[in-house]
Amino acid sequence: MNAIADNAIVAAKAWVLSAKTACYQCHANTKVFAILLEGPFTLRGEPDLVVAPDDDAILTLTTAAPLPNEALAVIGESSRGRYRLDHSHTAGSSYWMNHCEACDAKLGDYYLERPGEAFFPMDDEGFAQLHATRIEGPMEFGEPGCGYNGALAHWIANLSTGQFDDVNASHAIPGERL
Repeated sequence: MNAIADNAIVAAKAWVLSAKTACYQCHANTKVFAILLEGPFTLRGEPDLVVAPDDDAILTLTTAAPLPNEALAVIGESSRGRYRLDHSHTAGSSYWMNHCEACDAKLGDYYLERPGEAFFPMDDEGFAQLHATRIEGPMEFGEPGCGYNGALAHWIANLSTGQFDDVNASHAIPGERL
């Protein structure tokens, strides 16, 4: 694990999601990433969590610094430096965020997690665009901000229980209508 943070969430496993989206600035099709955390969880300190993590919950990691080496290895291999720690003027802090492959514009979480966007699919077509890689833990996410996305939680729960053809999720997995 990386350096220890004062406030942290330790997750039993994590999922690195990837998808493609159009850049808001240059409109190029670019690969983007998100991290989901799966319980059971252990909290240290007072992490900034929007929802209380039940042991069977699946949470969306909105901000964290530092990220565990296991997650960095998976994202680093695919993102080629486009998912990196950077400062957000809107959030008033630095966190791990996506950047456009073409123009390097910052692609904040708010932009990617709105209904109908890359990490808030609204139909089978949207879920079919998601790729997921499971990382076994436990692993610690320091200074986390976490939220909840019911559609993604349901999709990941189905992956975990083998209700889709490819549990390893190394390529797009068809979603089911929610």
